[in-house]
Amino acid sequence: MRNTFEVLASPVKSPNDKKEYKVIKLQNGLVACLIADTAPVKCDDFSGSEDESGSDNEESKLKVESEVDFAKNKNEADDAPMKKVSDVEQKMAAAALCVNVGSLSDPKDIPGLAHFLEHMVFMGSEKYPGENDFNSFIKKRGGSDNASTDYETTVFYFDCLKKHLFKALDRFAQFFIAPLMRESSMTREREAVESEFQIILPNDSYREAQLLCSLAKPDSPVNSFLWGNLITLRDNVTDEKLHADLHDFRKRHYSAHRMTVAIQAQLPMEKLQGFVLDCFSGISNNNQPPDDFKKYENSVFDTPQFSKLYYIKPQLDVCQLYLTWYLPSLLKKYKTKAFSYVAWLIGDEGKGSLLSHLKKKLWALALSAGNSRTGMEHNSIYHQFSVKLVLTPDGLAHIVDVITAVFSYINLLKTVGPQERIFKELQNIEDVSFKFAAEPEPVDYVEGIAQAMHFYPPEDYIIGSKLYFEYNPEVITSFHIHNQK
Repeated sequence: MRNTFEVLASPVKSPNDKKEYKVIKLQNGLVACLIADTAPVKCDDFSGSEDESGSDNEESKLKVESEVDFAKNKNEADDAPMKKVSDVEQKMAAAALCVNVGSLSDPKDIPGLAHFLEHMVFMGSEKYPGENDFNSFIKKRGGSDNASTDYETTVFYFDCLKKHLFKALDRFAQFFIAPLMRESSMTREREAVESEFQIILPNDSYREAQLLCSLAKPDSPVNSFLWGNLITLRDNVTDEKLHADLHDFRKRHYSAHRMTVAIQAQLPMEKLQGFVLDCFSGISNNNQPPDDFKKYENSVFDTPQFSKLYYIKPQLDVCQLYLTWYLPSLLKKYKTKAFSYVAWLIGDEGKGSLLSHLKKKLWALALSAGNSRTGMEHNSIYHQFSVKLVLTPDGLAHIVDVITAVFSYINLLKTVGPQERIFKELQNIEDVSFKFAAEPEPVDYVEGIAQAMHFYPPEDYIIGSKLYFEYNPEVITSFHIHNQK
């Protein structure tokens, strides 16, 4: 039934966060985080009504935010009309839906299928069959839309003026209730995927990431080409098979119980709750579990190819050294922040630090440690830890000495052991940063919340990735990179 739902724990928030939060679980298993922004409205131009009676002339004054346009291969829209001055003072309403599936679930014979599906679900629904209906609707109402595919999640999100939120949500939800995904739409969307691939192809970071993927065990989901292109989605597979597998993949993985929704608007909580119940209760639940990757834990990079030094010719005029370790997954140990603690120690730039030593030798200009926390580096199979150094020409000539210095510093940290004093300093810094953080744009905020909902309990949706909860020297020691290959 539409009105059947369970109220879950509310997220812990900053004392300076004036927004109201409510987490509900629908009967179909979908979990939604409702965020009612109670900040005072700065102008009286909006009533908050979902009335769509505005004329085309009024709509033409709205400005499209600089986001990626699905209908145009996710290139920035360049035909954006102007937004009314009073509208600029209004916060946009925003929503995101995150599915617990990503590129790790790609079939071996069709690399990039999860990414391709991300594109195809936007190509019309049974209720709104126009291929570009949603994108056009959002653009004309001052908004933007985008999506991204990661290792274990796929997230879709948009923003718009709040008076159009309900109709936008209705169109948005239909992509997960009854998407069309016509075979005739595949040619255009394959070109969109190819276009994205060509954009990242010269990027040194992506090239390094793909090299690391190729070093994993051949039978593992990590050893794959995750982006997809015309070779994997056209040349190596027939249209009939691609279309059939696309629908099978969606039916298998795009289930309500594996979806989370985050929605934020300057509207009453009751109205947001009604919007979610009306729009998302129709998503079906197949009760199938997600793919299980446990058998790959602790061994996916246990290959002879991994423990070697590789030289990559860069696209840019840079000289960088990347040292990479793969640790057991730390997702369930997020409260200890063992990873962040070690990354801070190695990345420190003060007196007596690793970088200080390398600078004195004139071997390095900069150093960073840790990872970017994307799914490619931080997932249920492993946790990637990297030390990245910008080398001088003399540093390149002494590259073995530089590597020796890194490992010597790691051994020094091992000898000293975890220090509660340092942990508490970091804990206090993060506490203050969290309390006084600048408020993000609603669309960025709901995107992050929707993804966090898959990894943390409701009370930690906001703070799970940020705060140092508890000092645990045993966990810090057990996951220290000196113990890893």
